[in-house]
Amino acid sequence: MDTKHGLQRILTLPNLITCIRIAGALALIWMVPFSPVFYTTYLICGLSDGLDGFAARVTGQTSEFGRHLDSVADLVLYGTVFLKLLPAMTASLAGWIWIWLAAAVILRLMVYALIAIRFRKFAATHTWLDKISSILVFLVPFSIEPGWQDWGCSLALFAATAASLEELIMFAGSSQYDPSRRTVLQSPQPRPTRQIGSPVRQKLATGQSSRKSEIRQPVNGQRREL
Repeated sequence: MDTKHGLQRILTLPNLITCIRIAGALALIWMVPFSPVFYTTYLICGLSDGLDGFAARVTGQTSEFGRHLDSVADLVLYGTVFLKLLPAMTASLAGWIWIWLAAAVILRLMVYALIAIRFRKFAATHTWLDKISSILVFLVPFSIEPGWQDWGCSLALFAATAASLEELIMFAGSSQYDPSRRTVLQSPQPRPTRQIGSPVRQKLATGQSSRKSEIRQPVNGQRREL
């Protein structure tokens, strides 16, 4: 029964959409860069990145597994596209873009390391700046063919750097990890208080305490005996 329930939590519509993005990203390996098929497949993968989150919110099927799967799908997609477009980018991008790219990657790794050390988990953040940088990074391949690659990469790197710096400040000064936090200006949600014991046991304990207090109440100046 537990196995069936676990599969139902994993085999959800949002996770299915995310898996389609992973499959599409892997299919890009065998496609010619800048071809109509390449751009169409890449566009579908990008649209699915927003669609799976929308489906999760509408159906109420958000989960920790879904967030991790979404992060894996993003890594597979952008890693594949980067390797496919690397020859064209090497020939056309300015040298300072590569230095900035290396610094942005180091900052992002620092965010992952900070979360892992402070909160004992591997987690990707989803702040508003992170979402903006994801959109700008997604648009970079469309800027290479017209010759706007320096502008496209600069905007994406600026947003990615700002997002990483915000997250470093946000989690360095926080005592708990809150995945719903969208900006450094937003306070983390308080942790729910843990209740010890089952509700039935707590109710019985409350009833016994109330009963004892009634017994100990004085009757005509004297304590009532059982």
